[in-house]
Amino acid sequence: MDGHTHLTRQRNLLQRARLASLPAIRRPPAFYPIGTLNAGNYTQVAALSGDGLVVVGLAAEGEDFYQPRAFRWSWASGFESLGALNGGAYSSAEALSSDGQVIVGTAEDGACGGSDRAFRWTREDGMRSLGVLNHGLYSQAYAVSGDARVIVGDAADGAADNLTRAFRWTAADGLRSLGTLNDGRSSHASAVSADGRVIVGYAGNGANGEVRRAFRWSAEEGMCDLGTLNGGAFSKATAVSHDGGVIVGVAGDGAAGGEPRAFIWTRQGGMRSLHAPGSGSSRASAISADGRTVVGVARRPGDDQPEQAVCWQLSSGQQRLDDWLPIPLAMRGGQSFAQAVGVSADGSALIGQLADEQAFYVQFELADTLALGQVVPPVQRLSA
Repeated sequence: MDGHTHLTRQRNLLQRARLASLPAIRRPPAFYPIGTLNAGNYTQVAALSGDGLVVVGLAAEGEDFYQPRAFRWSWASGFESLGALNGGAYSSAEALSSDGQVIVGTAEDGACGGSDRAFRWTREDGMRSLGVLNHGLYSQAYAVSGDARVIVGDAADGAADNLTRAFRWTAADGLRSLGTLNDGRSSHASAVSADGRVIVGYAGNGANGEVRRAFRWSAEEGMCDLGTLNGGAFSKATAVSHDGGVIVGVAGDGAAGGEPRAFIWTRQGGMRSLHAPGSGSSRASAISADGRTVVGVARRPGDDQPEQAVCWQLSSGQQRLDDWLPIPLAMRGGQSFAQAVGVSADGSALIGQLADEQAFYVQFELADTLALGQVVPPVQRLSA
């Protein structure tokens, strides 16, 4: 046996062993290409509802000169544009409530000279501005609690020379600043727990030269620095479990020359890398309700390597979606899974982008009438 044949056999054995350790998918998954908005030329997905039925994001509106529009999509009904804010040029949806009925994001407000405004959308009220922070210049919403009572994001604080501050919004109090880390200059909120009590994001740490640090905020403890990976230079929290106990994000790993690595944080274990041996940089984008499933992207070693969508399971570690999901390559137009950006509360559905930037939705639990790898064409208009 020559060396090349032996090496190939060893790789095949390792691949079989790794696939054997993957979490079982109870029924064959179905792959849904999300398509475009009225024949627009791009779609970027941002979030998936907790029940796994509704997707939101940003898409070019084919019937309005490809203007960027926030959208709502479901596998049953297809696309719905959320429109614009007072005739503004663009809008982008970033998150939604557990049932998909309340959507938040950012839109250019035509009534305010085109400044960005955080918005809240419902079918009954349409798109409504959340206003600004102390007469500041702009606001942007990035997440909403499961019950839709709390919205978080960042805004220019008019009471602090329009420096950026993480905010928490409720109908009763409006926008309220979460402050900064050790008198740092800026803070940004990325995600919120299901009940709205825990908020995570990142902030410049005034005690450490304004270096970016992941934080966890609660009314009881205020803004707390989550630290770094092995003495690395930065960290950024991107998502949080429903109870606020598990946080994920990306941090420079001091044990890997500062290379960005996906991390998981708990109060008991602190910040730990999700890095898999043999992979390069990585980042975590979303987490399931119980904190046991995390999705994001990773690269093979080397700066010129393309991103690959990955899933981290507590039971099996990091796995490429191309390996884990038994969806024929032909059903994906020959494209690999490039990014995973959202996961349902129970981990049974996820969304992302293919290598050609086509948006996708994958559902693991299906009716018996759907076959392995079945492609369901999206409906372009929402039915009444």
